[in-house]
Amino acid sequence: MSRSLLWIKRLFLYGGSTLIGLAVLLTIIIQVYQDDIIQKIIVEVNKGLKTRVEIAKIEVSLWQNFPHLSIVCQNIRIQGSLPARSQQLAQAGNLSFLFSLSNLFGDDLAIDQIILQDAEVQLYTNAKEEVNYDIVKSSSDKQSSSSDDVQFDLRRIRLQNVKFSYIDQSIAQDHRFLIQKTDARLFVKNEDYLIYLKGDLQSQYIRTGKDAYFVNKQLHLNSEMQYDYKKRKLLIQPSQVFVNSSEFQVMGYHVAKPYSFIDLQIEGKKTDIQTITSLLPESISKTYASYQSQGEIYFKGSVIGYTEGRSIPKVDVQFGCRNASVYETRLKKRIEQANLTGAYSNGNKQNRSSSSLTLKNIKGKLDGRSFSGNVSLQNFDNPHLAFDFKGTLDIGAVTAFFPYGIRDGSGLLTANFRFEGNLSDLRSQLQRRFVRTSGTIQLNNVAFTLTQRPLRLTRLSGDFSFNQSDLVIQRFSGYAGNSDFQLKGRFENILSYLLLDDQALRIVADLQSGVLNLDELLAENPTKVAQSTTQYRFRLSRQLDLALTYQVNKMHLRRFQAQNIQGDLDVHDGVARSKGIQLQLADGTMNLSIGMDARKPEQVQLSTNAELNNIQIDKVFYMFEDFGQDFIRSQHVRGKVNAHIQTYLVLNEHLISDNKKLVAEAFTTIRDGQLVNFEPMQKLSRFIKASELANLMFGEMQNNIHIEKGNVFIPLMEINSNIANISVQGTHSFDNVMDYHLRIPLKTFFQKRKTVETSSQTSGGTNLFLRINGTADNYKIGYDSKAMRDKMKVDMQARTTIEEKSNTRQSFLTPARPAKVSPPKPKEEEYFDF
Repeated sequence: MSRSLLWIKRLFLYGGSTLIGLAVLLTIIIQVYQDDIIQKIIVEVNKGLKTRVEIAKIEVSLWQNFPHLSIVCQNIRIQGSLPARSQQLAQAGNLSFLFSLSNLFGDDLAIDQIILQDAEVQLYTNAKEEVNYDIVKSSSDKQSSSSDDVQFDLRRIRLQNVKFSYIDQSIAQDHRFLIQKTDARLFVKNEDYLIYLKGDLQSQYIRTGKDAYFVNKQLHLNSEMQYDYKKRKLLIQPSQVFVNSSEFQVMGYHVAKPYSFIDLQIEGKKTDIQTITSLLPESISKTYASYQSQGEIYFKGSVIGYTEGRSIPKVDVQFGCRNASVYETRLKKRIEQANLTGAYSNGNKQNRSSSSLTLKNIKGKLDGRSFSGNVSLQNFDNPHLAFDFKGTLDIGAVTAFFPYGIRDGSGLLTANFRFEGNLSDLRSQLQRRFVRTSGTIQLNNVAFTLTQRPLRLTRLSGDFSFNQSDLVIQRFSGYAGNSDFQLKGRFENILSYLLLDDQALRIVADLQSGVLNLDELLAENPTKVAQSTTQYRFRLSRQLDLALTYQVNKMHLRRFQAQNIQGDLDVHDGVARSKGIQLQLADGTMNLSIGMDARKPEQVQLSTNAELNNIQIDKVFYMFEDFGQDFIRSQHVRGKVNAHIQTYLVLNEHLISDNKKLVAEAFTTIRDGQLVNFEPMQKLSRFIKASELANLMFGEMQNNIHIEKGNVFIPLMEINSNIANISVQGTHSFDNVMDYHLRIPLKTFFQKRKTVETSSQTSGGTNLFLRINGTADNYKIGYDSKAMRDKMKVDMQARTTIEEKSNTRQSFLTPARPAKVSPPKPKEEEYFDF
């Protein structure tokens, strides 16, 4: 071995031993002086801070961040400068201070780095503009006599997994971030803070008032900011914010004292539509979450001016796209070769009256079909709107990009129209003088589904032309579900209805239909229609006015079916009236007038006045589902009815009637009537032949039936039947509680049918009084004691009158003593046991 190699070997040996010895010595020294070092750290921290700091555990390590000495503080709590606020300014799992070994034993302990991990920092300003982060002592607070104003200069701060929030109640600001991995520098001089940030963070939201921006966005930040605490001035040097692949340059300042003023410049570079829309409030961004773009999309904006009190800064934004494409990912529809130049400004007055929005040279192709247009909106207080459009659009593509109220569209819309005028003129009669609208619209086999009520509209075709604010219907036909329609007339005030919130649309037209399926049209969910289970929902918009003349071949709702319906319908402000309705149903005809007040959807008031001619009563019972009872059903009744019926009822929005509020008056005549297999009549089979009871026939019956408060009142009526002349009166509630009183000639029970028919032609004779009462499921038939007593009283009064007349003739010869007459005492009410 050469001497040089031996010398090198010895050098490494002695050097390594020396280094190890120094390391051991430093470790021993640190252990010996650990308490002094920790105490020095606490003293230095307390020199610089006004508030209390709690540290659960402090460790000193030479090797954790060698060659720096590390002091690791665990479970730290820093109280804010607002005693009234219980939340802490900051808390952290680990806070590490890194020092150079060279100044370990000097008078001043300089911090080279700070590493903050698993922490939460909450900066807060209350409504009185008092802050919780005024914790750094100023030079006047320090006991040091040094003339140097520099408090500290932290050239490197590493932040990992730090939750940061800034809340300012005085200006309604609430910003929250998660700093994932960021390097920072904090330089403090007197009350000036210089902050450098570079790294990755996640924006939970930036909330201004009620609107939230940058919701759950991954950001990369490269920023330099300066904050003057005394003036509350934040200066943002030219900084870059990267969102996805888009770059935004931000610069400017905001000062709060002695006045609030902002000067902020923002410019988007290499942006796309999905990034821009994602930064908008969540209520807007969700709508456009499925849009993506390619090509050049740009914007540049500025906000300059006072923000104090009612002052509003001046806002100017320029935006647009050049040869871009916009893609809707769900339905895979695309706008290509898109070009647009746009501008927004709140004007020289910085208010709504001077605000303007313009979209110029709009061009593009939607699913290969070209379109073009322009939009200009001036004066947001009294908007002057001008727009034009020319092109052919696929409705499926349109509903993909603008899914407002409809979905699953198809078919073509071809339009060439223009509009110009003040929107306020659309509210008045001046629109025909000052509003200029012209052009045409064509629909070709259009179909779509309504989103609020999934009713499918199909085979829509038509030709329309504008006349001022009206849209003339030259022809319009299609299907709503299984219902077809043809319209000819006009949509009056259609632009006012589309552009303004409180305007009504008036339709004046002739309507023809082959079939109207009211089960679908009124169903809450038209895709699930079953007669027995369908739930209806009826709403009559107060913004819809109608003046229709209609002819319908067939119409049905549940079991109700009618044919050849014609009449007029007028609807205004939630009130509908239709007079002179003519229709055919149940092998007869009906003339009908209807009035409906639907201004309160939960209490729709309906009144009708109907004339029925030769209606088959069994079919009426069937169509109206036995009127909600199962005592007398459609299979029990036969005959033709003529009637004049007046009704008043109250329905809810599901078309369910409040029976307690129903009032009806029916003047009815039934001819060729039959009561077939009616169970209460079968109970009399002990006295009358069952074959005759099974089919009770009568030639004609007249009565005036009154319905009120859930009860049907039947006045006394005579039924000239094949069995006898039967008198009936009573009540029947909607809860199927009944109380009927019958009078049947006694001869009926003991004579054969031939004799009965003869005796029925004679008046008078002995009668049997019966009563049927109880419920439809549990009723009894018995003697009607009260009716018998009333009849006996009438007979006695008649007999007394005859005797008095006879006694008067003999009173001149022999005074007669009044005869004491005691009517026979009837037995208590007795029910038959059948």
